[in-house]
Amino acid sequence: MMLIMGLPTLLPAQVKVEVQKTPFQVTLQGTFQGFQQFALAQPPRFVVDLVGARYPGMDEIPVGVQGVVRVRIAQHAVDPTPVVRVVLDLEQPGRFAVAEAGEDKLVITPAGTAPAPSPAPKPPVARSETAPSPATDVQDSVEAEILRLKSPPPVRVVRLNRDPFEPPNRVEDTLLVPQRAKLLGIVKNDAGERFALLTDGEQNYVLREGDRVAQGRLARIGEDFVVFSIYEYGVARAYRVKLADKKEK
Repeated sequence: MMLIMGLPTLLPAQVKVEVQKTPFQVTLQGTFQGFQQFALAQPPRFVVDLVGARYPGMDEIPVGVQGVVRVRIAQHAVDPTPVVRVVLDLEQPGRFAVAEAGEDKLVITPAGTAPAPSPAPKPPVARSETAPSPATDVQDSVEAEILRLKSPPPVRVVRLNRDPFEPPNRVEDTLLVPQRAKLLGIVKNDAGERFALLTDGEQNYVLREGDRVAQGRLARIGEDFVVFSIYEYGVARAYRVKLADKKEK
């Protein structure tokens, strides 16, 4: 795990992503050497990695159907082999299928449904659908990173895996209030996942994109800022918190 210093310059986009809501499917088309697919549980996500592909910047596409909150696309790795990661953020764990629909074209659909017809698909070229080994638990590594900081505050890691409309069933189920949050630091693990270290002045949190906070979620973790999506009276708004100066920590 290391502190994020910035991302290298990427080449022009080689992957195009289209989201269709009725029926729901995600189409990935462009230049890539192969792909991998796997699911993550906390929070629930379905991931497709396009090996040998490039994509500049980061994009989010709101969905709101089939239990899919949004689709996120970003360059996951650059060296030694570029990898573009496509993530389906889910309301709850679900099954999805990835099918080849022609040369350099993939279609993601809910498991048990067929993708929309496409013209004369060609035989696939050297594709690998083998899922990587399960991701290791990052909580211990994140806490170890914080303990190496000078005079670290006590750490509290919050992960909620329940219906947000049900009453809390554990004392630990307390949520960070974005308006009270200060951003202490941003770290990432060897897999490239980012984690935000935040405090509300009373307790501290280690959160990643998609984790719940009071009245919303942590929507994005940048290089020196985080963005919360807050829902009040049926209206969604973004709330941005920048990295605190040393004298503020």
